[in-house]
Amino acid sequence: MSGKKSEGRDNKRVRDRVDFDVSVTLDVHGQKVKYDETNDISMGGMFVFTSFPYPVGTEGIFTIHLSMVETVKEHEIKGKFRVQNNMTKAGSRGMGLKITEIDTDSSLELFNVIRANTKN
Repeated sequence: MSGKKSEGRDNKRVRDRVDFDVSVTLDVHGQKVKYDETNDISMGGMFVFTSFPYPVGTEGIFTIHLSMVETVKEHEIKGKFRVQNNMTKAGSRGMGLKITEIDTDSSLELFNVIRANTKN
């Protein structure tokens, strides 16, 4: 997993966002799809690259898969999401997801991962 802070973008976001090389599984009505490329992960959401984005308003459960090389253990961050937008970014299609619910442990894990990958 590697990350860098997203900078130089004209937007209204107040939360730090970082680019990640991680995968995320989205579960919509029991249909699970794993995506291998995400971008701009924050405490409020993330961007998922896909040629076939879900329609805006779609809700489901996300699982971010974090592989910890040092411990050879995979951590998972889970919560609920809603598709906020569909767009093309860096020449590829995808969807912006808003995190609508996340438990305390997953929230703390996500916060620590973002903080560890944010360049000051």
